Amino acid sequence: MSNDKFTVKQQEMLRKAQRIIDRASLSYGDTLSQHILSLKTSLDNDNIQEAIRICHLINSQAGTFGWHLAGELSGWFKRVLMKQQQESGLDSNVSRLFMDSLDHMVKQDLRAESRAAVTLLRDLEAALKDEDIH
Repeated sequence: MSNDKFTVKQQEMLRKAQRIIDRASLSYGDTLSQHILSLKTSLDNDNIQEAIRICHLINSQAGTFGWHLAGELSGWFKRVLMKQQQESGLDSNVSRLFMDSLDHMVKQDLRAESRAAVTLLRDLEAALKDEDIH
C-alpha cells in the first residue's frame, strides 16, 4: 500500500512506529538470547508446554525485529515439540540440535538468509533426518 493512501497524520504515526521497531531491533539479539536461555531451562525441566510457549514467542517476535531465520527455526521447533509431546515425549538430541542452531544464529548474527545460514539449516535438516524427525 502506498503512502498516498494515508493521511499526513497516519503517515507520521507509521514513521513513528517504524522508528520504535528500528530501535527495538538493535537490541533484539539480547532479547533473543534471553528467550533462548528460558527455552533451555524449560527443556531441562521437561516443561514442553513452556518450551512451546517460548518458541511461539520467538516465532512471533523475531521476524518483526529482523531475525527472520530465528523466527522460522523456532516455529519449526515448536511444531516438532508439539508432535513429540503427543507421541513420545521430549527428545534431548533433537532439542540440543535446535538449541545449538539458535545459539549459532545469535552468535553469528544470522538475521536473514545468507550462505552461512543456509548451510546451518541444511546441516540441521540432515541431522534431523538422521534422528528420523520429519
